[in-house]
Amino acid sequence: DAVGKLFVLLFIIFICWHFYGLGNSLISSKSSSYAGHPEAGQWFRENVPQDTPIFVGSPRMQRAFIGREYAGPGDWAKGGSLWYLRADKYLNNKSAFEKDLATLSQKSEVYLEIDVWEYTQPKWYFPITQNSLNYFNGLGFKLIKVIEKEILTQKGKQKRAVIFIFKKEVTVKK
Repeated sequence: DAVGKLFVLLFIIFICWHFYGLGNSLISSKSSSYAGHPEAGQWFRENVPQDTPIFVGSPRMQRAFIGREYAGPGDWAKGGSLWYLRADKYLNNKSAFEKDLATLSQKSEVYLEIDVWEYTQPKWYFPITQNSLNYFNGLGFKLIKVIEKEILTQKGKQKRAVIFIFKKEVTVKK
């Protein structure tokens, strides 16, 4: 009977150790996912007036860290200032984004947050490349903040740009 109890105890330890190893490696692999969003949210809270439009590539993350409600396509009734760049209207239609940007920028500064994490951002700028940054510059956005974090790469931990924040000034009609 003691041998049976010992066997059960060893089996439980083996199972627990196995799941501990799985959980530990999962936590390690996700430790830098979405890194930079708390810092971006804090920067927006401290530097951008509440009613100023912000286009966001990771709306759920930024909503949590900025503390603002959604706005824009599909979310008009919510009355917020976070414009959901992943709205159906924008996903495959950058001209719809450009049109809304032109309208918004006549009345207010407009901010833009894009990041390297959220792979469901519109394909017309994601994954982020120099062409993506040039595209936004061509629309009048100026890169004003880059959030860098140490992330695990194939060459070990390295500091990388993970979030880009742009600002477009109010467009003055001539």
